[in-house]
Amino acid sequence: MSALERVKSWPRKPSEPRNHACNILQSYEIWRAHRGKLVFGGGNRCDERIVIQATINRCEIIMKTRTAFFLLLSACFFVPSLRAQLVPRTVLVEEGTNWACPPCAMYNPGLETFLNQHEGSVIHLAYHPYWPDYNDPMHLNDLTDNDSRVAYYGISGVPAVTFNGCNYFEPASIPQLEATFDSCESIMSPVALTVSRIVNGSTVSVHVAIHPVADLSSYTTLHLRVAAAESFVPGPGPNKEARYIHVMRQMMPNDNGTLVRLGTGDTSFDFTYPLKAAYNAADMYEVAFLQNDADHNVLQAGTDQPEIILTPQSNAELVQRTSNSTADLPFTLSSTFANAISATVTFYPTSSTVWPMAVNGTALSGTQSISLSGNQAQPLDVTVTIGSGAYMSGILAVSTVQNGDTVVASYPIKVISPAAKVAFVDVSQDSFRTSYTQATLDQLNLPYVPLTSNEAESIDGWSATTFPEMVIVANKWIITGNDKPRVTQYLQSGGHLFVTGGEIGFGLADPNSTPTDRDENFLENTLHATYVRDSAGPQTVHGVTNDPITGTFANTDINIYALNVDASAGSLNQPDEIKPANGSIPIFYYGSGTAQCGGIRWKSAGSMLAYLSFGLQNLAAADRASITTDIFKWFESASAVGSSAPNALSIGTNYPNPFTNSTWLTYDLAQDGPVRISIVDARGAEVAVALDQFQNAGPHIVSLDTKALAPGVYFAILRTPEGSRILPMTKEK
Repeated sequence: MSALERVKSWPRKPSEPRNHACNILQSYEIWRAHRGKLVFGGGNRCDERIVIQATINRCEIIMKTRTAFFLLLSACFFVPSLRAQLVPRTVLVEEGTNWACPPCAMYNPGLETFLNQHEGSVIHLAYHPYWPDYNDPMHLNDLTDNDSRVAYYGISGVPAVTFNGCNYFEPASIPQLEATFDSCESIMSPVALTVSRIVNGSTVSVHVAIHPVADLSSYTTLHLRVAAAESFVPGPGPNKEARYIHVMRQMMPNDNGTLVRLGTGDTSFDFTYPLKAAYNAADMYEVAFLQNDADHNVLQAGTDQPEIILTPQSNAELVQRTSNSTADLPFTLSSTFANAISATVTFYPTSSTVWPMAVNGTALSGTQSISLSGNQAQPLDVTVTIGSGAYMSGILAVSTVQNGDTVVASYPIKVISPAAKVAFVDVSQDSFRTSYTQATLDQLNLPYVPLTSNEAESIDGWSATTFPEMVIVANKWIITGNDKPRVTQYLQSGGHLFVTGGEIGFGLADPNSTPTDRDENFLENTLHATYVRDSAGPQTVHGVTNDPITGTFANTDINIYALNVDASAGSLNQPDEIKPANGSIPIFYYGSGTAQCGGIRWKSAGSMLAYLSFGLQNLAAADRASITTDIFKWFESASAVGSSAPNALSIGTNYPNPFTNSTWLTYDLAQDGPVRISIVDARGAEVAVALDQFQNAGPHIVSLDTKALAPGVYFAILRTPEGSRILPMTKEK
């Protein structure tokens, strides 16, 4: 089991605390869900759950030259008063390791691969403490600095990494490294660093310039820490690692660093250190970072090590669904090497389908060589020609070999065919359990597109016009946050939704779940079920006679098996017992008889829903395939795939209701035209205008900002040339 799976399997209930790694996943989803204008509304420290009230523009890293940018408002700490100029950041990864540590030899190659893939966006610094082998020569080179930096974070076992000073974890899982990196990199900083060096014989002079772009005078425990590092020290040591990378050689002036008091003006500091005989002078470089000792948060970091950087231009998205036969992906490629270099462009597919690609107008066949000018940026235009299949995904990488080291810059891409009609949305970001359902879809040859919920949002995927059919897996987790109005919108747009998960009902309605996650209104009105209890049993289900989905299982007991990853070894992912609500029909029952419902189906006009309150991953492969096949046959039998356009003006429910500071409103337009949505109080006085613009026909969703409203009853009024609709709603204290 990977470290990430261990992290996620410790608490079985959403109400129980998870460690920082899981919180980072949640914070990144919140950021991705609110791309718009950057407005942070506060938050808290590294070891607490992050709450971000934000709408954030896609944070483009426009340039990273020898000046490295860092973000103050990291996944660890937010300052509500900072809303002004912000700059991108490079992520600082500090590691505790040792040359006699067997797990270090196991996990460090994967960590190095991760670092290479993010060259230019991440800085890595390795400390070698005295355990498990005091005689580690990299430890003996600087006993005090190595031991004190590890003790600073409370690291008690190696290997361990910390991103931007947040809680450390074992680097055993590449997905966990990627998710943590994404979370840290995605948020902006009010300060920049420039690091430069001059070598004079056996002495290196280091100059660090600090450039605030906002007022930092409130920080009273901010320290500038500067390290001399060596690209690698050759092995092998007792653990057989071939080399030990990014070794910290000396902290300047010492491990405590320099206490700095910053305002809005630029300032700089100078340091020196000797090149010892044990160092390879050609592989030495320097790292500087600003760290707040109040919570260990790293505000910014920089290095003088040359790099190449691959960044998307403003109209290049991580995920693209094109309406044409080609997709254009424009990038900017930069080099901070002093001289011109040669580099290689390679595409590493992560999908079974690979479509033709061209780089700067030349077909990409395997690899392609390009030239990079020193200290300059240039365009790198990628074109993908749509072929057969639903989508293509992979990693676009640019690499160069300098002084024996491979320097890599990379960026993930996903291109979706306009012919793709089925979306597979993993709202749990739980790749192990999700793989079971994906294997079933592959087995059935369903041409689906795997997406995260925010990837779907970025391409208008929460609409039946884009994807007439959708599979949502929550595995052993729940449906939370922005996923709830998205699911509501999808069904109201005429979508065909298959949703499965053993803790969805628990999270939305059980008194023991997290209070902020509970939402019985969503469970009853969108998923058309009411929650009865957790841990339904016996651990078998059977179908309903003559039901179009489960009639073939009416006299068959389907076993719900345990997965060892669900909790402690051998423990079962407990399914929920539910009841039909608001017009739904039971399709599965637990045990014998019809006392305990385990699944429902619902249909209204073009909308269709099949909800299983147990995890599909807990069934045998043949049962997963049979149930999935019958659900899609039911969808297709309605002859409504793709026919999601509304035939009348309508206003849906608002979510949540009652609400406090905001609520989502869904509505359908029968024709193009001007739309005005206003809020009036119980006396009929208009108190707010949520929207006043031209919109196309079809389903829509809008967020209503209600912070300024007093508690009470209000009415949302939708006005169009074709008529008006009114929806009552209630604001709570």
